[in-house]
Amino acid sequence: MTNSKYITMSKKELDRSKVITECISGRYTISETSKLLNVSCRQICRMKNRVRKYGIIGLIHRSRNKESNRKIPDKVKSDIAKIIRDKYCDFKPTFAREKLIENHNMIYGIETIRQIMISNNIWKPKLRKKNKEHRIWRPRKEHIGEMIQYDGSYHNWFENRIQLDKLPCLLASIDDATGKIMYAKFDDSEGVIPTMKFWTEYFKINGKPQIIYLDRGSTYKKNRLNPYKILSKEEELTQFGRACDEVSVKLIHATSPQGKGRVERLFGTLQDRLVKEMRLNNINSIKQANEFLIKVFIPKFNEKFSVLPLRKTNFHKALNITQLNDLFNSFCIKESRVVMNDFTVQHNKKCYQILKEQKHRVLRKSKVIVKTHLNSTVELEQKGFNLNFELLLEKPLPKKKVTVSEIKKKMKKYTPSKDHPWRKPFPFSKKYYQINANLKS
Repeated sequence: MTNSKYITMSKKELDRSKVITECISGRYTISETSKLLNVSCRQICRMKNRVRKYGIIGLIHRSRNKESNRKIPDKVKSDIAKIIRDKYCDFKPTFAREKLIENHNMIYGIETIRQIMISNNIWKPKLRKKNKEHRIWRPRKEHIGEMIQYDGSYHNWFENRIQLDKLPCLLASIDDATGKIMYAKFDDSEGVIPTMKFWTEYFKINGKPQIIYLDRGSTYKKNRLNPYKILSKEEELTQFGRACDEVSVKLIHATSPQGKGRVERLFGTLQDRLVKEMRLNNINSIKQANEFLIKVFIPKFNEKFSVLPLRKTNFHKALNITQLNDLFNSFCIKESRVVMNDFTVQHNKKCYQILKEQKHRVLRKSKVIVKTHLNSTVELEQKGFNLNFELLLEKPLPKKKVTVSEIKKKMKKYTPSKDHPWRKPFPFSKKYYQINANLKS
């Protein structure tokens, strides 16, 4: 900025002015000046000519206080702001820029879009969080399938477009080495049955991973109320933990959300991007959403956000037919029951009659395992053998027990007669002698 009295120069321009002045006076040659200012000799000649013609002002950059030749016209900025406000008002700058390029052929930098959204009050930047505690960064695993992070997220994924009794749950798994979404699906909850269904489908598609990294939810781990009570291995395992132990998949339970931060950040991204993508594609059911995830969203997401692993070897273990059958027998609900004296077993308000013909002898009061499979079929197992049984019809309910109070209400009140022994005085009592004395007199 210049005027008649003052000259505003940068530090760089001020240093150049001193050297160029001395070069004009003959103290330095052009080559020496070129080395001092680290510019070409031709540029030194231009500077000398401008100083001779305009004075020191000639060294000031001529584009100062002028609009840039690359400035985006105000009309284009207003058009961009209008499109974002009409169609992508709740999008973040990065996602809004992608949609402008994809759907409107408007190719601008991310910082340009961010500043347009901020200046038009479409988006507000978040305040930076203060560091409350120090954490140590854990490097990624080296191989695909070496460790898979898994979790579930309850969220208004469909933005009230469909009527549900409760929020739907998105179950997702992400590879630690590459950041790829290995598998994801919508389900009712993060319970035992949905989790078992998720992982049986995962194993069939990708194979068995080496480690599954998850939280300490009741589906995955039994949290002891008494820390001093020692539990056996069978008592510590949940149904899902027992199933993973049977198929030789190791479980690691994070002690904090930051421990499995990769899947936590994934849900933060999906709650932003996936919700809006389903809105733009008119996804209005869980079935459509699961198809959209597998066919469209996950491949596109992995192409954009995943990275290459350090090692090419895939640690997923493919399953053969025998191992697939083992999956069916392992990923089910197993509960212990006692055989009654009439060789029946009670389970979930149903009665199962154990038949006489068995591969081995079944004794009264012995324990059997009731297996409820994911397709709702039931099997009885003892000593590794499936038992022959049949489902009995519902037993007749026992007659209602009559209480003492109800009996008293039904009983009529008994009134003894006047000459009843109860009304006569007790022998040898005071009243007895008085009556006898009156009779004698």
